[in-house]
Amino acid sequence: LEADRVKMMDTLAVEKENFEKLLATFEADVAKCKTFSDYEAMEANFGEVDGLMNNIEAAEKQAENFNMREKVFGQPPTEYPSLIACKKEVSPFHKLWTFVSEFHTSRQDWLHGSFVDLNANEIDEQVTNWWKTSYKMSRDLEDETPGAAECAQKLRAVTTEFREHLPVIRSLASKALKDRHWEEISVKMSSPGEELHIEPDDELTLNWLLEIHIDEHIEEIQEVCVAAEKQYGLEKNLEAMKMEWNIIEFIVKEYKETGTCVVGGVDEIITLLDDHIVKTQTMR
Repeated sequence: LEADRVKMMDTLAVEKENFEKLLATFEADVAKCKTFSDYEAMEANFGEVDGLMNNIEAAEKQAENFNMREKVFGQPPTEYPSLIACKKEVSPFHKLWTFVSEFHTSRQDWLHGSFVDLNANEIDEQVTNWWKTSYKMSRDLEDETPGAAECAQKLRAVTTEFREHLPVIRSLASKALKDRHWEEISVKMSSPGEELHIEPDDELTLNWLLEIHIDEHIEEIQEVCVAAEKQYGLEKNLEAMKMEWNIIEFIVKEYKETGTCVVGGVDEIITLLDDHIVKTQTMR
């Protein structure tokens, strides 16, 4: 048993020695990632930084494994400050290139994917986050890594440009728009001698809408969309009222010995009816 214990301790010692060599490579890799300044090489940069971060996180788990085995052998846990330092040092660059990659991937999907599937609130939230964070990152990185700071500034610029499309997305990527609203928008977009028909199907894309300069008619379009949202709200309210009536039970009771019946327990019914009359009268 003691021989097995010694053997396992020797194995642990060898693994820890190799682990220290691995940590030394991390320091060089982090230094390399900090030099990335070519924005156009975004996917290659992201791939390398993300791969390094994955390796660091795998190393953290390995360090935890070493510590558990050391505890079994009655040894004090080994600390790896260089591992903690590497993760802390590479994190802002991992965040930068992750954001750059995510934005450009999402931008392609939003521009060329089905417009009717776009979620305006999610897009607004994501783009605003990248836009705000990129400004902060450029300020944080400019002193020590000006190349990376310029890439953050570039991300800020392209997200600023995309934010100009948000009014179109917010207005048109809505469940409130029915076929009649799209027809009205098509009329507003048409010019004398050139009739335009916008079909809200899977083939419709944001890129095509921008190509026909729909953003130049945003005020007219927003009028249609505001009306559509109000109509949609009314429809939802009416549907909710219908659902309330679905669970109402009309209890019929025999009336004395007349052989006829009357509706009993009408107080709840009358209260609900009065409430719905008031709601209907206030709908605009």
